[in-house]
Amino acid sequence: MVTMAPLKDDCHDFELKVRYRQTVFPLRTFIVGVNDCQEALAVQKKHTRWKEPYLFVRSECGGGNAWRCDRDAIFAARSGQLVQLGEVYAGSRNISYQSYRNGYFWDVYDKLENNALTGHATRLSSG
Repeated sequence: MVTMAPLKDDCHDFELKVRYRQTVFPLRTFIVGVNDCQEALAVQKKHTRWKEPYLFVRSECGGGNAWRCDRDAIFAARSGQLVQLGEVYAGSRNISYQSYRNGYFWDVYDKLENNALTGHATRLSSG
């Protein structure tokens, strides 16, 4: 079960909890471009679902141009337990499971993003 609770009164910043038996996996999402909590819940529900054999739970960073701003946390049932396998690039809000195709996970390598030499969102200073 996945639960969603607002952290503030503005219905954009949410705590997500993925629960299975006694295990809880906490996540956080910041959903922009919605008018109220019902709309935010609808966005989250659209991107929280099983695509056998994996559970995808979207978490967004609230916009921006970071390569891995929006991510899918990936879970799987293993030996009667729910296990978090990791997180992958989620891509567009309009497309679910963008990072899982033909039995393979695809991801964006973001380790070189935030530095002065190769970062796309950074500005080199002169002098």
